Parts: sequence; structure tokens; C-alpha cells
Amino acid sequence: MSKDCGMASADCCTSRDCGMASADCCTSRDCGMTNVNCCASRDCGITNVACGIMFDTEGNILMGLRDARGPNPNYWEFPGGQLEPHETLEECLIREWVEELNLHISIERLLCTTTYNNISCHFFVGKIEDIENLRIQVHQYIGFYNINDVLQLRLFDGDDKVIKMLL
Repeated sequence: MSKDCGMASADCCTSRDCGMASADCCTSRDCGMTNVNCCASRDCGITNVACGIMFDTEGNILMGLRDARGPNPNYWEFPGGQLEPHETLEECLIREWVEELNLHISIERLLCTTTYNNISCHFFVGKIEDIENLRIQVHQYIGFYNINDVLQLRLFDGDDKVIKMLL
């Protein structure tokens, strides 16, 4: 018999604070989440990606230009990556920023989640803690842009709507 995790649906299963095994939480639906949203903690055909909209001390957003030789070349992105097993979305984002940029971040909040073609992108807003340690390891270029300038970059479909939520 499943138990009710008692958390708000937005927090349940992705935070791992509910005390339930993720399989129980997500299959029981006691957390109140739909299968698509609950999948952040399970493998159910949805690829979950944590994306960081991270600001420097000047209020600019760090953007990464995807490598010309990789998938989706020459698009600007909010750095992040795929959720690994037994990892929260926040842990994923922190890990990816260290791996890709050698930067530590503080996450302030989840801005929104978008799902397209079985990929759920979870956009978090926060701050860069140690910009002096920046190392470009994955992207062909890193830039810092104010919100209006980000809207002029070649972004993935829908990322402009995410940025406009910050205006």
C-alpha cells in the first residue's frame, strides 16, 4: 500500500524529501503529480534536463554556444544537462555546471518546466558563485548577456518565452 508523501505536487518526487522511494511515490500518484511531471525521478520515457539561468554579479546571464560539431550546433543554451539516476534536478544542475564550466552556483528557484518531443527541460534561476574559476570545457563560446540581448541570440524553440518570464 502506498503512502501519501504530504508534499506539494511541485516539490514531490523531484526533491527526494518526501521520504518515499521514488518508485513508490511516482507509481502511487499520492504526490498528486501527473506521470510527465513525476518522471523527473524515474525512467518513464521522458528525458529530464536541468537548465540553469544563472546571473553574474552585474545581472547578466551566462549563455553557452553549442559546439558546431555536436547535436543542435550553433544554438545558444542555458548550460545544464540530463538527470542521472538517484539525482535530484538541483543536484543534476549543480553537477553539470561544475563539469561543463567549473563553476559553483546557488539555485534560487524553479522558473518553469517545458516538455517537447519527450524532453522535459526544467529551468532554474540562480547566481554564479565563483566566476573567476570559469573554464570553457563543452561549449565553443561562453557569453554574458542582459535579458534583452539574450532574446537576440539563436535560441532553441520556446527559450524566448522562458526568458520573457524574467522581464
